[in-house]
Amino acid sequence: MAKGRVIVKERNGGLKELRRRYQEAASELVEVGVFDDPELALIAAANEFGTATIPARPFMRQGLDRAQNAIGDSLQTGAGLILDGLDADTALTRTLVVAKQVVLESLGDPPGPPNDPDTVEAKGSDQPLEDEGNLKRAFEARISSDRKARLRESARELGGGR
Repeated sequence: MAKGRVIVKERNGGLKELRRRYQEAASELVEVGVFDDPELALIAAANEFGTATIPARPFMRQGLDRAQNAIGDSLQTGAGLILDGLDADTALTRTLVVAKQVVLESLGDPPGPPNDPDTVEAKGSDQPLEDEGNLKRAFEARISSDRKARLRESARELGGGR
């Protein structure tokens, strides 16, 4: 069998531009959470992971677990849009919408035990994670451009970095 080789010559820089756009998208981080209100961020974390007095109600993890296929489909669609010339931020915006939606849906139907009777009496509702709707309104989805820096910052916040 004869061996051959193929040489591809790029004439207009299209492959370099495509590679640049994919690298730009790969450096982005889609984040969903409470970013601008430290008190509500603490409430969200306490409910997500639990404390000595609050049972864990992992609504964020549940939502993202439930939506893995939808998020994957959104990322795949975004990759195709980047291939068609769309910038990474615009393509990733679709994923932002999907990620935020699934977390908010899970917030309305959280896993875990029902509220304690004293909590129900104090807030007048037996719906866990819902009182005045402040937590739900505080949730945001955003694109962070410096993925490595954000991951380092998150590790430091969790005590895993220096």
